[in-house]
Amino acid sequence: MAQKRGTMMIAFEILKLVINGTGITAIVYGANLNFNIAKTHIDRLEKKGLIAIEDLNGPTRTKLFTTTDKGLDFIDAMATVALMWSDEV
Repeated sequence: MAQKRGTMMIAFEILKLVINGTGITAIVYGANLNFNIAKTHIDRLEKKGLIAIEDLNGPTRTKLFTTTDKGLDFIDAMATVALMWSDEV
């Protein structure tokens, strides 16, 4: 049976997806989430200052999500923990 991902792992995945800026659809598909769950995580990441949201006035997107410097620090910390936690040496 597959394990569920925790909140921190989902945050890690979202932050990696939006490093160069992307829309909600790419987040939903890339992190394998539904829109409501993705929005919940995005709201939490924004409140913690890990993600920035820019409103766009384009015909295809209304918001662009990008990882902040604080978010990049989170990615680095999570990658370090994941490396230390792995069974591979």
